[in-house]
Amino acid sequence: VLGCAARGEDPPCEHCAAGHVGRCDRVTVGHLKPGLQTGYCTETGGGWSRLMLAHRSQLWPVPDAMSDETAVLIEPFACAIHAAFRAEIPAGGSVHIVGAGTVGILTLIAIKAFSKPDHVVVAAKHQRQRAAATMAGADDVVRPEHAVKAVRRTDHAVKLTPERGMEFLLGGVDVAIECTGSSGALDLALRTTKAGGRVVVSGIPGGAADLTPLWFRELELAGAYTSGVEDLGNGVMRPTFEMAMELATNLPMLDQLVGATYPLDRWREALDHAMAAGKLGTFKVAFAPQD
Repeated sequence: VLGCAARGEDPPCEHCAAGHVGRCDRVTVGHLKPGLQTGYCTETGGGWSRLMLAHRSQLWPVPDAMSDETAVLIEPFACAIHAAFRAEIPAGGSVHIVGAGTVGILTLIAIKAFSKPDHVVVAAKHQRQRAAATMAGADDVVRPEHAVKAVRRTDHAVKLTPERGMEFLLGGVDVAIECTGSSGALDLALRTTKAGGRVVVSGIPGGAADLTPLWFRELELAGAYTSGVEDLGNGVMRPTFEMAMELATNLPMLDQLVGATYPLDRWREALDHAMAAGKLGTFKVAFAPQD
């Protein structure tokens, strides 16, 4: 994120001052042209440019002992940890994670590390995703079309099928986290969350969703964008990236999420693979320029 520090804004906005750079209110001012983040500003370049500029506040040293496969996942892992904290999962609560791509699996790992849910249901479209969700500690892993039934069973909810619209639950999980960015996934999260529960949008939103359950079930809808600092209680705040680095050193599973790497001259093949990663049983596709 091109927040106040990167833009030379001093004093910083209230959000950057608190460490929540993703909420910066000054992404259009300062000594950089407008742009929410690197890659969306004409002066910084981005991941697809020959040169990219980054402010020192955006850089984190990678430990020598950390593999490249793990290092490339630190940024999305930090985002997943932030989503886990935004979820505010009550101890002994129930969770429904919609989507089990890279974001979904990393969010599941983060939830298991930083909260104490009693039961986690994961809706995963592809077989490899379901296997990874089971390995990462999900209690119940199902295809999306079976998610309502799974949540109904584990949370003793009642399923209602209205004359118009999709089926939904009376009862449901305490927290649902949408990790795909599709409107259908957000619909599913809303329809499986109990009244007064919380729905976290972690995937980049795409398309319209039916917000009727948000209204008449009085749900809380929370966004989870990038990372910053997390409140660990008792006045202790830690940078999310630091937490991701620390946790990743003890997670050999992260290496397995990078399913394919390509040299730069095979970029067309790499993009084709990335676009069909789920169907091909792959999570993260990355470039390996040294190859």
